[in-house]
Amino acid sequence: MRRALVVLLAALFADSCSGDPAAPVAARLDLFEGQHAITMSIGLTLRLTPKLLSAAGDTIALPLGLVTTSSDPASVAVDGIWLTSLAPTAGVTIRSSVVYNGRTFADSISVVVSCALDLIVGVRPGTMLLTVGESSA
Repeated sequence: MRRALVVLLAALFADSCSGDPAAPVAARLDLFEGQHAITMSIGLTLRLTPKLLSAAGDTIALPLGLVTTSSDPASVAVDGIWLTSLAPTAGVTIRSSVVYNGRTFADSISVVVSCALDLIVGVRPGTMLLTVGESSA
């Protein structure tokens, strides 16, 4: 009986010391606006927008200590929350994690690096105006 009481008190004490009870309850880490796959052109830099979110979707102040890594730093380099595409690749996983109120939250995105910029071609009409019955010659 005494042993059970000691275990129960130790569990209650440990629970009361883990984290700030007044802190908002975090539900998940969002690394890049809810996206989990992005495509970058080679040589570009992208800023991640990590957010710690509550179950209701409210943003909670992100604590210090966010760790972000690349599964292939030769293709996509990570510097804090900045990604730089260095070489073409079919997919690199970027992972981030942070400890908040005694719990670890993590998120990841898949990054594809293409060789060239995607160009959008637009066609505009010229300045020539034809009136019915006239020719352009």
